[in-house]
Amino acid sequence: ALTPRSHTPSLEVAGLVKAALLAFLAGFILNFMPCVLPVVSLKLSSLLAVCGHENAAARHRILREHNLFFALGVMVYFLALSLFLWLAGMAWGQIFQSTALTLTLTVVLFALTMSLFGVFHLPVIDLKMPGKAAGDSRTGAFLTGVLATLLATPCSGPFLGGVLAWTLLQPLATVMAVFTCLGLGMALPYILFAIWPQLARFMPRPGNWMVSLEQGMGFLLAASCIYFLTILPADRLVPALLALWTTALAAWIWGRFTNLSQSGLHRFVVRGAAVLLVVAVTAFAAADREPPRLEWTAWTPAEFAARHGRENLLVTFTADWCPTCKLLERTVLVPDTLGPLVEKYGLTLMKADLTSQSPEAMALLAALGSRSIPLTALFPAGAGASAPVVLRDLYTGAALVEAMDEAFDAATPTEAKKPSP
Repeated sequence: ALTPRSHTPSLEVAGLVKAALLAFLAGFILNFMPCVLPVVSLKLSSLLAVCGHENAAARHRILREHNLFFALGVMVYFLALSLFLWLAGMAWGQIFQSTALTLTLTVVLFALTMSLFGVFHLPVIDLKMPGKAAGDSRTGAFLTGVLATLLATPCSGPFLGGVLAWTLLQPLATVMAVFTCLGLGMALPYILFAIWPQLARFMPRPGNWMVSLEQGMGFLLAASCIYFLTILPADRLVPALLALWTTALAAWIWGRFTNLSQSGLHRFVVRGAAVLLVVAVTAFAAADREPPRLEWTAWTPAEFAARHGRENLLVTFTADWCPTCKLLERTVLVPDTLGPLVEKYGLTLMKADLTSQSPEAMALLAALGSRSIPLTALFPAGAGASAPVVLRDLYTGAALVEAMDEAFDAATPTEAKKPSP
C-alpha cells in the first residue's frame, strides 16, 4: 500500500473544523480564478448602473435583491454538486468528463460573448444590466450565480486540493457542510453587498468605460470557450466548432430580425427557430458516435513494401487541411461501404496522411500520376500490384465498388487473403 507524504502538510485536512475554514477561504479565492473572473467582474460592474439611481431606498433594494439571489445561485449549485459527487463517487471537476455538459457550457458562454459584443440581447442570463422587471432581475441573478459557480468547477484553487481529498471520503452530512462553507466563501462579497448596500458608494461611477469593460470581458469569455474546446475529445472538435458557428448565426438572426417594431408573434417564432437550431446542432455535436469498425493502417514505406503484391491494398491519401478528403472519409470510406468490401476482397486499408511533410508519401503520389489529393489507389495482390486502379478527387460508393471489381477481378478472401501472423 502507498503512504503518500504531502509537501505542504499544514494544508492537509483531517477534521471538519479545518476543512470548513479552508473551504471558506478557497471559496472566496474562486472569485478571482480565470474561469470565473469574467462573469463575476461583469455582474459587479452591472450594479454600477443601479448605483446611479436617484432614489436611495430603491437603489438599496435592487442591490440587496440582486446580490442575495446571486449568492443563492452559488449556494444552491454547491449543495447540489456536493450531493451529486457523493452519490456518484466522483472527484471535483470530473463532471466535465461529460462531452454533452462541456459542449453545452461552451455554447452558453459563446452566446454570452455574442451578447456582450452587442450582437443580440440574451434574456434571463444578462451579464450587462440587471433586468428591468423585478422577477427577471431575480431570475437572472440566480442563474448567473449558478453559471459562475459552474465555471469554477474545473478550477482547483489554493487550499481546495487538501479539503476535497478529505471531504469527499466522508459521510454525506460532512460533505454538504464543507461544500456549504465553500459556497459561503464564494458568495461572501455578494452577501456583504446585500447586508450593506451602502458599500456601493465605494465603487467607480458608471460611464462609457463600462462598454469597453463589457467588450473586454467578452474576449475573456471567448478565451474560456477556447479552453473548454481543448478538453473535448479530438473527434468532437469540428462538430463543436459547427455548434459555435450555428450559435453565432442564431444570435445574429435574433438581434437582427426580432426588434420591438415587429409583432410579438414574429419575435416568438424567429427566436424559437433560432433556439431550436442551436439545440439541434449542439445535440448532434454532443451525441455519442459509434466507434469505428474499420482497422486502418498508417502508411509507411516499410509497411507498404511488406504488403505490396502480397495483399489486396486500398491506399487513400488524405490530410487534415483537405476538406474534400474529409468529405470522402465521412461519406464513402465508411464502415457501411467498406466493411463488406474488406470481407469480400480480404482488403488491407492504408491511410497516407499528408497533413505534415512526408516526402515518401509524396513520392508514391507522384508515381501514381498525381500531385493533388484526395486520391485512392487499389493495389491487387500478385502481378497486378504494379498496375493499381486509381480514383481521383470525389467519387461515390458505387464508383468504388466498380473500381474494386476492376482491380481485384472479383477476388475472394481465399484467393487473396492476408498472410497469417
